[in-house]
Amino acid sequence: MPYVVCLIGPDCQEKEQILENLPQALGPKGLKTGIIKKKQNLDKAPPDTLELAEKGFVLKAQAKEKTLPQLLEAFFSEHDLVLTTAHDQAKKAKLELVLSGNPGQDPGVRAYISEKPIDSGKPTFSPTDLAGLAEFVAKEVMPEKEPARVRILLSGERIPIKGFVQDIIANAIRAMVASLRSGDKPGRLEVFIDK
Repeated sequence: MPYVVCLIGPDCQEKEQILENLPQALGPKGLKTGIIKKKQNLDKAPPDTLELAEKGFVLKAQAKEKTLPQLLEAFFSEHDLVLTTAHDQAKKAKLELVLSGNPGQDPGVRAYISEKPIDSGKPTFSPTDLAGLAEFVAKEVMPEKEPARVRILLSGERIPIKGFVQDIIANAIRAMVASLRSGDKPGRLEVFIDK
């Protein structure tokens, strides 16, 4: 499951640009990043419509039909990180855009994005300093990599597996695949078994 960082603050062009351009700045850090954003200009769509975008691919989904964990599982299972403006109430790490005045009081804020310094004890990045913000997210916000996790789906339904059993399955499959030609390359390993 990817790590989630919420971009909060006023809905504006600067926020949209940060959301759309930060994934590119995170790419050299080795992070595959997707975005979930609220659909703007909702003239023909209901207000709970979300727009999911990743590398130009756009998919529309109803927020009431998908919880954040369901969206992550369905569309972002191969990502390391998802940036979202659609889930600002979630208890996730947050980056707050402050255009004027004082920042909010959300305890989840890890850094501010502002043209002016903010006296909070937390780092402040200029909206144009995406390289610095990406470095901060990669080193200070992202958790340490967890051991490989195994997911088993039977006819689309996920079967719960305890961590210890996941480790056994992952290690056994890795050992078998490593003995195959080109099986020792690093990367995501997928195994499909049809019953």
